[in-house]
This record gives sequence, C-alpha cells and structure tokens, in this order.
Amino acid sequence: MGDSVGETTALKSAFSAAPDISAVLSWPQVVASVTTLERAGEIQLAYRLVKPKPEVAEETTRSIINERLQGALENEAKCSSSPCKVIGLGQDCMAADLGTKWGFGSLLVDGPFIAGVFSRNGSATALEDGLIGFVECSYHKLTRTPSGLNALTIPKYHAFLNHEVGPYWIDRSTDRIVGLYARRVAAFREALAKSPVLFVFSQTREADPDRLAQALDQFSPGANFRILVVDHSEDSAFAKEFRDGRVSYMASRKPRADYVWHVPSCYNTPEGLAFERPIAQSLMAALERFAS
Repeated sequence: MGDSVGETTALKSAFSAAPDISAVLSWPQVVASVTTLERAGEIQLAYRLVKPKPEVAEETTRSIINERLQGALENEAKCSSSPCKVIGLGQDCMAADLGTKWGFGSLLVDGPFIAGVFSRNGSATALEDGLIGFVECSYHKLTRTPSGLNALTIPKYHAFLNHEVGPYWIDRSTDRIVGLYARRVAAFREALAKSPVLFVFSQTREADPDRLAQALDQFSPGANFRILVVDHSEDSAFAKEFRDGRVSYMASRKPRADYVWHVPSCYNTPEGLAFERPIAQSLMAALERFAS
C-alpha cells in the first residue's frame, strides 16, 4: 500500500520536473508507470505518458493502452456531473480496479467490499448483519496466504480479505485492519444516506442478487440504489433476470481460462481490451439510466 502511494507521488514529482518524461523512459518503464498511475486514478498523467515509441514491436500494446486511456478520459468528463456514487459489492475487487482504470474514480466509494473475495451470498449476509463482522473481532479468523503472510477471513461472510495482508496490517493485533474497515463501513453508510448509489456486483460464483437488493433495503431503508451484476464467471447457468427491477445484468466472459483480469500482461492485449471495454460501457450506461 505504502509503496504504491510512494510510486505515484514520485511519478507526479517527475512530471513536474520534466513534463516530457516519457522521452527518457524505456517502453517497459512506460507500461509500469501507466499501471501505477491508472490504479491511483491519475488518468490524465497516464495518458501523457503514452506516446509513440521507436520500438515497433510494442505499437500494438501502446495503441491498446492509448485507446483505454482515451475511453477513461471520456468517462471522467461524464462522471464530473453525475450525482451518483459507485460502490463495489463483491464478489471480488473488479469494480474498484476497473472503475478506477476506466475513469470512474471520482464516483467510487471506498466501502467494505472494495477489496477481497466474498463467495456465494457473503455480501448479502454481511449487509443483513449490519456489516458488524468487519469490525467485531469475534467474527474474524486468521489464515495464511500461499506466501506465508497473515491474512484475515470472516467465515460467516465467506470473506477473504486478501488485499490487507502481512505485518503492516496484522502484527500483534488486528487493530489497523479493523480501523480501516470501520472507516470503509462508515463511508458506505454515508453514501447510501446521501447519494444515489450504483452498486457493482462482480459475479464469479453462484449468488442471489435479489437477496442483495433486499439486504440493502434492510440495511438502509429508503436508500436510492441500483445494482449492476457483471457476470465474468465461467458458469452460463447463473440467473440473468431478477425479480427486483433495480437489478440489471451484463456478461463479460474471460477470454480464456488462464486470463487474469488485473494483471497488465493480460489486460494490455486486444483480448483484454475486448473484455474490459463492454464492462466500462455497461457501467456508464447504468449510471446514465439511473441519473435520468
């Protein structure tokens, strides 16, 4: 976490000192810098980095990054006048990752489901519980990542908080990670109380989006929200129509079984662009319908 913030700050300082910094960077350095800036929501700076380079072999990648950034800049402009907020609702962190990268950063709220994995109906269960399990230690269970780092799970919510791992977050106590989630829960409550909210449910496993809508009604009676289900699972049998008219659906299947949507070597490809762009377009269309 700290390293990412530091890298972004360093890049912004470098731009101030040398506006044409891309001229002195190798193409791999450009790609790495664009990745850091996109994840921080610094779309304008990332776009300035992507200029034609002499390496002909990299022109396809440059073109793909350029096209994505142009789309992100268009989305940023549209989002500047939107009254809505956008909040990820599980089952993974795609909403925050793609939302930031594709220009929706100004609308994104850092809620409790923004990172981690929430299998099955874990998100609905958490909402029915009033989100208490994020801050109440009796709900927590420690595990270890494959690399041996401490990580927090919430078994009742089928939750694996795999973004905040290791000694920075979990050392002698879990106070730091609990404090983070307390702030995320508060931001979630505030957004629902004050703004129209478009929730993005990134579906990878079986779940009941209608139950999510009911749980949100229970959690925040009278809240004004919609839910966009983005189905990028490998199971075409998941529900595509819902009883609750506030829930809509779109499918964007992974290009291949080993495709990893948050890895630059996968998404900086023609198939990566073809996978991501319809999701960004569906998100913008849902926002525009909601605001109209």
